[in-house]
Amino acid sequence: MKRLPLLITIILAFILYSCGEKANEMKEAFKSMEKIAEAGKNIEQESKLAETRKNERISRGDTLAMPYQELQKFFPGSISGYTPQEPEGTSYNMPPMSYSQASREYTAQGTDGSQNYVKIVLIDYNQAHDMYIGLTALWQMGFSSETKDRKEMTFNTGYDNVAGYEVLDKTGKRATVNYGIAWRFFLTVEASNQTSTDLVKSVANSIDIKKLSGM
Repeated sequence: MKRLPLLITIILAFILYSCGEKANEMKEAFKSMEKIAEAGKNIEQESKLAETRKNERISRGDTLAMPYQELQKFFPGSISGYTPQEPEGTSYNMPPMSYSQASREYTAQGTDGSQNYVKIVLIDYNQAHDMYIGLTALWQMGFSSETKDRKEMTFNTGYDNVAGYEVLDKTGKRATVNYGIAWRFFLTVEASNQTSTDLVKSVANSIDIKKLSGM
């Protein structure tokens, strides 16, 4: 009976290392399963951290999302080469859930006569952190993908408790960055007629992310 584990080990070794491409496929499948399991742990950890921050806010009486007018104050007054448009916003309160959203567009006339834009959207998911976790869950896998038409990946924002995800639509020349801020705020900056994410990252970093991450 003591030889049974050794026999099983030999059989598994034979399957994994002696079956050519099939063995490689199996090994890749195991790696994928490990990544999914690790991502699951990360998502669970993120959910716990989000719950902790939520409880901290509740303890100091911060139980509702900020009014959208307050979110609008974080937007830059201007972006070089663009004309700011009137900001918009909405606050949602459906106990026990509440969140608010503010947005603003900045426009510019393109050299070809087209209308270029930068759009900023800032959402406060206070008391709606499950929605926040759902939006950022894929980021915990360190997901990245690139084709001739599109490139997307997670990236290091350089801020504590702030996760980043960028998308470049190569065909449509549209760049987008998303910042998940301290398990509460979700910031999106999108711009047209772009060949990289440099502009949208620059605009995002002009916002006081450090202040948002402390709320």
